[in-house]
Amino acid sequence: MTNAKQMTFVLRNQETVSLLVSKDDAKLRFQANSASALQLILTETYTRLTSPAYSLEISSACKIPSMDLMEAIDRHFAHRLEVKALKKTLEDRTYQMRTIQKKLLSRFKDKNPSALNNLDFLLQHTYSQVIETASQIETVKQSQENVSVALSNAVTCNNLIVRTLCGMSQEQFDLLTQFVTPHVDCDAGDVGWEELTLASTAHLLRTCLSRKEQTNASNAPPSQMEPIENTDKLKRQILAVYERVKNGGILTL
Repeated sequence: MTNAKQMTFVLRNQETVSLLVSKDDAKLRFQANSASALQLILTETYTRLTSPAYSLEISSACKIPSMDLMEAIDRHFAHRLEVKALKKTLEDRTYQMRTIQKKLLSRFKDKNPSALNNLDFLLQHTYSQVIETASQIETVKQSQENVSVALSNAVTCNNLIVRTLCGMSQEQFDLLTQFVTPHVDCDAGDVGWEELTLASTAHLLRTCLSRKEQTNASNAPPSQMEPIENTDKLKRQILAVYERVKNGGILTL
């Protein structure tokens, strides 16, 4: 849908993104219900307006990081924890089922076997629990794929906004997307996007974005990554990286 000052895009998932033009044709405003919906239109518009055909200078009045990014991080981490808990439950129940199977086999091997004492019923019940837990894991993983995409899109939008706020070069932007990466692996295991981004942003804040004079100790490689318990520190570090880049910080490897 279009008119002289507005264009509305309807995405495949039926979400809408509106592009509004100011009266003097100097400002663009994007409206969407989520960063996930906004990412494609925002990225494509920026790419086209900065192409050699237009070569426009673009600035932004947006605040970073957006609430969409913070919420996407929390949702993604919550899904990871849920999958981890369900996998532990599945491990416990399969162990229980194997134990029951061994007891039943020993009874059948005896020449004078004792009563089953409802072991057959317990085996059937445990088997049903294993199947149910496995189905729950598949359901949560399917949902996790969606929240991973939403997190990726939110990171892309925020990185692009930072670029427009401080006029980043392509080289600096490429470095930013390496440290705060939009590539989210939904099957990463114990060390996932949150742990990797926590380590990479910590490295930036110790080195090129440090407020103190760099020392050999500050440049030391990070210790082995461990699973995190919550996302509070991660969100603080992402905010600090964005703020220091916006205030003139230069990224280096």
